[in-house]
Amino acid sequence: MKWRAVALTNEVIDFNAILGQVTEYSVAYAVTYIQSEAEQRGLQLLVGGEDEAKVYLNGKQVYKAPVPHGIVAVEDTAPDIALNSGLNVLVFKVVNETGDWKGSIRFTDAAGQPLKGIHATLAPEGKD
Repeated sequence: MKWRAVALTNEVIDFNAILGQVTEYSVAYAVTYIQSEAEQRGLQLLVGGEDEAKVYLNGKQVYKAPVPHGIVAVEDTAPDIALNSGLNVLVFKVVNETGDWKGSIRFTDAAGQPLKGIHATLAPEGKD
């Protein structure tokens, strides 16, 4: 068990690809820091996953999928999400039972449009 920095080309995290093998009956945590130019309220968090997942934002659980979905393209919506101005901490817990082990997270405004004024980083200081 160890933390590893991973750069993504889209919002989907493929844990099996990161580990280089299919890893069944496991759990992983993905952590990122989100810098927001201003406080933003009334947002939506879109969460995709194949098995169970939880999302914590600034220490508070904001999403829970207790049963497998079977496909990452299916996205659940967590409404009424708020980002603080400045630094926000996002923790994504993804459980794998068998097979594919993927998850995704996206923020949108209340109308479902991509969120502006945010930047994800691996460093709590906001500098990659």
